[in-house]
Amino acid sequence: MTKLAAIPPEVVEQIVLLADPLDLSAFSRTSSLYHSIINNQRLWQALYLTQSLDDPRTCQDLYGRSSFPVSASSFDWKGALQRIIRARKVIQARTLWSKDRISTLQTLLHLITNIPATTSLTESISLNLAWVAALLQNSIYLDVKLIEDGPEGVEEDQLRARIHCCFGLTKLDLGQMNQTNSRAYVYDMRVYRGETDFGPFMLVRDDEEGIDDVVDPFQAFPVVGRSRKLVNWVHVQAIHHVMSMHIVKERLEELGLRYEKGTSGEDEDELKDFAFVHYPMSLPYCQSVIPEGFDLDTAVDWAGVEGMWKCYFCYFDHRELMLFNRYGMSGQGPLDASIFEQSSFREVVHTLIVDIHITEAESDPLHPTRPKLHFAGDDPATLLFSGWVGYRPDDQIQWYFEYGENGEMTWSSSGIQVGAVRSPFGVVGGWTAVNHTQLSPVGPFWFHKVNDAIVQQLDEVESDNESID
Repeated sequence: MTKLAAIPPEVVEQIVLLADPLDLSAFSRTSSLYHSIINNQRLWQALYLTQSLDDPRTCQDLYGRSSFPVSASSFDWKGALQRIIRARKVIQARTLWSKDRISTLQTLLHLITNIPATTSLTESISLNLAWVAALLQNSIYLDVKLIEDGPEGVEEDQLRARIHCCFGLTKLDLGQMNQTNSRAYVYDMRVYRGETDFGPFMLVRDDEEGIDDVVDPFQAFPVVGRSRKLVNWVHVQAIHHVMSMHIVKERLEELGLRYEKGTSGEDEDELKDFAFVHYPMSLPYCQSVIPEGFDLDTAVDWAGVEGMWKCYFCYFDHRELMLFNRYGMSGQGPLDASIFEQSSFREVVHTLIVDIHITEAESDPLHPTRPKLHFAGDDPATLLFSGWVGYRPDDQIQWYFEYGENGEMTWSSSGIQVGAVRSPFGVVGGWTAVNHTQLSPVGPFWFHKVNDAIVQQLDEVESDNESID
C-alpha cells in the first residue's frame, strides 16, 4: 500500500480515466486516499466525457430546451454516469428479472430524449443514440413482456414500448408471432374511440383516493369518472412495427435476411446476421434537425410544418376487418388473430404526398412559446387536407388531420411525434373515418416530412401498394 500511496493523486486520476467506470466502486474501497480521489464531481465529469456519450451540457429535451441545469455545479456527474453504467450492466447480463428493470428503462429513455440538436443528420449524429443502438442491437430486452399487475407493470410496459418504438425493429419483430400480435392490437376497433381521440392514447382514471388506475384500452363500454389522457406507447409501438415492416422489407432482403410468411424470428440460424436496421423510423431519426440560427421560442413554425409531407396508410379488406372485430360486437377479451396468419391475408400500403402551409397559430397557455399550429394542404389531385399540431400537457407533440376528396372530408388521423421537436422520425398514429361509426374502418399510418436524404432512402426500400406476405 505504501508504494501505491506514493503515486501522485494527479497520476491516479489519469489512470482512473482509462478504467471502466464499473470498476471504480471497488477501487475506491481499497483506501481512504483513493476514496477521496474518486469521490469528487470533477473527476466524474472528466470520466463521463471520455465515454461515447453526448456532453450533457449540449443536450436538449423533447421541448427543445436545454436539459442541463442552469447552475452547472448542481449537475450530478457521478450519479448520471453510474445510472448509465448500471443500465449497461443489466442489459448485457440479460438479467430479465432484475429489480432494476424500471430504472434501467428510465435511464435508456433519458439518453434517447436528451440529446443535442443538429443542423443535418449527415453532419452530426447523437452519440447517445448510437450508444443505445449498439447496446440493444443484439439484446432481447425490448421483446420481453413480463406479466406484472399494478401501476409498476403498466409503467414498465409503457417504457419498454416507447424505447422499442424509438429503437426500430428487433430480431423477433421479423417473426410471425410478433407481427400477428402487433396487427391484432392495431386493427382492434375497440382502441379507437372518442375518449382517446381515435388515436394511440389511453385513459388513466383518478379514484377518490388519488390512485391512478389505467383503463383497459380494449374496454368496450364508456369510461366514467374523472380521467386523464396519456400516450399509449404500447399502441404506438404496435403501429410502428406494422408500418416498419413495409418500409424495410426490401432493405432486409438486401442485407441477406430471409423474410417469409411463417418465419418464426426465434431461430438464431435464420437471422444470425441481423443487426440494427438503420431506416427512417429508427433511433438516428429521433434527433432534432434545426437550421442554423433558428429560434424555436420566437419562430411561428416551431414544429417544421411547412413543406412537403408524405403519409403511408395500411389497411386490409373491410369484410375481414369486420370479421376480426366480430362486426363491432367484440365485447371483452382478446380477439381471434389467426386471420393475420392465413395465406390469403393481404395488407396494403397506400401513400399520399401533400404540400402543407400554416393557416393559424393559436396561443397555448401551457406552452406560450409553442402555439397550436393549424395547417392546410395543397395537392394537385384536389385533395382536401387540414389539421393541427400542438403540445399536450405532458409535453408530447400530437398531430391531427383530416382529408378527403370531392369537397368532403372522409378520413381522420390522430398520432404522436415519436422523436424530438422537428425530428425527421415523423408521426405514428391511427386513422379512421371522420364520422366514427361503429363499423368505420381503422388502421395505422406513418406521416413524415420529405427531405432529400429520406426520399433517397425510401426510394431504395419502399414497395408501394404491396403486401409483405
